[in-house]
Amino acid sequence: MNVHFEEQSQTFDSIQSLDHCLKISLRFWTLHISLPNNQCRNDPNDLTLKVDCTAHSVEYDVASNSIRPLNVLTDVWCSSGSAMPDGSLMQTGGFNDGDRNVRVYKPCSDDSCDWQEFDVALRQKRWYATNHILPDGRQIIVGGRGQFSYEFYPKKAGAESII
Repeated sequence: MNVHFEEQSQTFDSIQSLDHCLKISLRFWTLHISLPNNQCRNDPNDLTLKVDCTAHSVEYDVASNSIRPLNVLTDVWCSSGSAMPDGSLMQTGGFNDGDRNVRVYKPCSDDSCDWQEFDVALRQKRWYATNHILPDGRQIIVGGRGQFSYEFYPKKAGAESII
């Protein structure tokens, strides 16, 4: 699959193939698309939307001209990301509850794929960081506001992950 990743201002990130496009938005802006099956995210610690029943990510199917809502549980504002060798998109960091999280979206051939979130997967808060894919398929995540360090993800067993 040929995949293209681009950042579009601070509002959206996307991953595109010839037949699908993925969008992700900030927690305090909504795409005005409801989550399926009357799902809602309840988070009393959220700074803007304590109860949120809207999607903050969608997958657009070009062939059927249809949109499928996806679940993003943490705030991706000012996050960074990059495409992985297998065609998945990895988002790191963000704002508030998302600042140390990693989110991965792996495209699939049916409607079963969704974002996977890994809480506190990063050693440091990453806000406005930079990701770069490495030859071994991992990413180096550099800096971020107030962070003068870098770390690798996924981490190698037994290796120091932050410098």
